[in-house]
Amino acid sequence: LALQTISLALLPATETGADKNDKTALIVSTLPAQSLVPRLRAVLVEQLSKVVVGDLQGHVRGCLSRISISRVFDMQGLGEVVDELSLLEEDKVPGLVLVVGVGLLMNGLFTAKAHDKAAAHGFVAGLAGKLRGVAGKKGNGPLVVLLNSTTSSHPDAGEERRTEGGQLREGEGAREGQVLLRGEGDFKRRESRPAWGQVFGQLVGMHLMVTRVDGVVAGGRGWVVEVLGDEVGVYSCSDEGIGEEIWTRRNREQRWGVVEVRDGRVVDVVL
Repeated sequence: LALQTISLALLPATETGADKNDKTALIVSTLPAQSLVPRLRAVLVEQLSKVVVGDLQGHVRGCLSRISISRVFDMQGLGEVVDELSLLEEDKVPGLVLVVGVGLLMNGLFTAKAHDKAAAHGFVAGLAGKLRGVAGKKGNGPLVVLLNSTTSSHPDAGEERRTEGGQLREGEGAREGQVLLRGEGDFKRRESRPAWGQVFGQLVGMHLMVTRVDGVVAGGRGWVVEVLGDEVGVYSCSDEGIGEEIWTRRNREQRWGVVEVRDGRVVDVVL
């Protein structure tokens, strides 16, 4: 989903309707560039093949040339990248910033500061402030996407459970683990929850959970995108029949939808 977001942001004018698309993107990851580029290329080929006539590989290379990859090894490294972004001139700021492996970085931070949790939480709070500053830079900041990992969620088990990003301490993310999804006449409990859920939630304005859930599509499990937290909201306008426009902020928490991958694209599923 994140790679598709990047590819859509970089599509040429034939798809976006703009005269020229010169947007750039930055990927911050614990992985080396050589492990990311093949996946990026595959997603770009799928997207561009539907809108480009002619030199497909040339367009793919053009999009890849506008993507920078920065490798970090800890939260301090991520903080340094964010500091550098905050110093860039407005026309140099990328249109989208994707941070991969935040769960792994978070695990490293709290392990290194196991005897000083207050300092670890303070670092996260400081980083959250910097990220908001970058995203809201002069009203034209980048879309910042942070990718977390998940952990198994079982109400009858209180022990620590291992995630792809390390270990999740008992109680972390418990609030998110209790969320239920309403299905056809009943409720479906998802089997996973965000690693470092409540701590990670401090870093984002909108917290999404993407997970597989039983019984949401015909024939079995489906991918569900769920809004766990929304500090941003969306504004909608209505005149309510009185001839005067009224703008109201709509919160999207607890809203969810089902998606699937078709021909390399993430699309909605009509239930």
